[in-house]
Amino acid sequence: MAKRVRIVMLLSMLCLCISLLVVGVFAVTTITFNVSSSLNYEYDESAPMPTFFTYGNSNNITGLSEEYLSLETKPETLVIPNKDVNGNSITSILDGTLSSPTFKGLASSNVIIQEGITSIGSNAFYNCSSLTSIELPNSLISIGDFAFYNCSSLASIENPSSVTSIGNTAFYNCSSLTSIELPNSLTSIGLLAFSSCSSLASIEIPSSVTSIGSNAFSGCSSLQITVAIDNANYSSHEGSLYNKEQTWLIRGAGRVSTVTILDTVTIIGSYAFSGCSLLTNIEIPSSVTSIWYSAFEDCSSLESIEISNGVTSIGSSAFEDCSSLESIEIPNGVTSIESDSFKGCSSLQITVASDNANYSSDNGSLYNKAQTELIRGAGGVSTVTILDTVISIGEYAFDNCISLASLILSNDLTSIGDFAFYNCSSLASIEIPSSVITSIGDSAFSGCSSLKSIEIPSSVITSIGDSAFRDCSSLTNIEIPSSVTSIGSWAFFGCTNLTSLTINTQTGYVWQKASNSTFTSNLLTVDVSDPSRNATWFKNTYGYYNYYWRQIEESAV
Repeated sequence: MAKRVRIVMLLSMLCLCISLLVVGVFAVTTITFNVSSSLNYEYDESAPMPTFFTYGNSNNITGLSEEYLSLETKPETLVIPNKDVNGNSITSILDGTLSSPTFKGLASSNVIIQEGITSIGSNAFYNCSSLTSIELPNSLISIGDFAFYNCSSLASIENPSSVTSIGNTAFYNCSSLTSIELPNSLTSIGLLAFSSCSSLASIEIPSSVTSIGSNAFSGCSSLQITVAIDNANYSSHEGSLYNKEQTWLIRGAGRVSTVTILDTVTIIGSYAFSGCSLLTNIEIPSSVTSIWYSAFEDCSSLESIEISNGVTSIGSSAFEDCSSLESIEIPNGVTSIESDSFKGCSSLQITVASDNANYSSDNGSLYNKAQTELIRGAGGVSTVTILDTVISIGEYAFDNCISLASLILSNDLTSIGDFAFYNCSSLASIEIPSSVITSIGDSAFSGCSSLKSIEIPSSVITSIGDSAFRDCSSLTNIEIPSSVTSIGSWAFFGCTNLTSLTINTQTGYVWQKASNSTFTSNLLTVDVSDPSRNATWFKNTYGYYNYYWRQIEESAV
């Protein structure tokens, strides 16, 4: 009997040794025995499991293995090893792609990268929404482009002490990230590197940094930035980031209602205050000459802003979606305003200095000097009368003017620009005058959910743009004159109550739907004498919404 017991014990010890050899020193740190079974063990979640990964031929990890992906319950902590299953050294995490990130399928919330790994490749953790914390090794030198892009749960990054470069959009939209300590070894921060990290409260730029990419901190609405005093390229003041000479405001302080811009500044950079939702007022000093694109985009609490006489240019989307901004005066020195500078400013009334040589205003609307183009319509009002001199309504002229209920257009109007009345949700009716108008732009009336009727004149109008009437859910009928030769894709998508659609056709012509330049079928069944059938047929035709339509000679079919 004793001999039998000794044999069983020897066999058990032999099984244990074999198990340890198979699993390897990187597989387990904890072994638990269960008296009721011959041999059970479980691995410590903080230990590396080399079999959870796939490997390349050049000392790199290429992804997660099927062994990890097939686990019903993933380990809470995943340790990325510095040796593969054969004991070979690993020094890098290979690049992934946007469609196939390196760690696609990662479901562990904590990641520890072992010492010895020097680089994290592009797209490595792209869209890993379950990732909440990561511990980086001292050996790490570079973090690639898009490495942690949209890791929206990532709240903690530990020990990035030897990194020299952070790639483009590396931490883009890591919206849970509250703090990060940049190492003294860091020399470059890529463009959009921390963009939309809306919870990031503070960051210190060390003296070693020589390059900060465009819009690296755009949309960081809570961020206060400090720069090491001996940095040769950048400086800070009251939480705002400047170039060393303080002539260029790169990123304004977040979490504040008022910001004082230094009077040495000549440029307010792109996205300088984007997403600063607490900012209520700001005064631009006379030294400023340029407000770059999207500088104050989505400053939703901004109520007033004073533009100094020194300003000459206002960039694209400079004040986009400043929905609380009620008034602004354009000084006489401004020579350039982009057509979409004030898009989404639903409450804005604009006045222009009378001696401005390039622009003018009337009843809160912005025009060119000759008043032939309406650039931005008055916001916060229910009715707007457009000057008779106007021949074109520009892009985004009234977009998101949700108070606008009625509109009187100029008789000499020739064009309605893209997104001109986008999301004017109170606009119930509009009559396009019988003028020489030739086109209705892309998404011109998209989102006008109260629009019940629109009359398109039988004139020389030739085209209706993509998504022109998209989501006009109250629109019940519309007649397209025969002069129209093209109807854009998605033109009537979401027009759920459209029951009468009359498409007139020139004699000797037919309608065809086209994808790019290839015609796919004829609109031969249109019966304009039966508008109800017409609308039903058109709406139920496969792909009607994502093709555009052309009127062509029947002989060419």
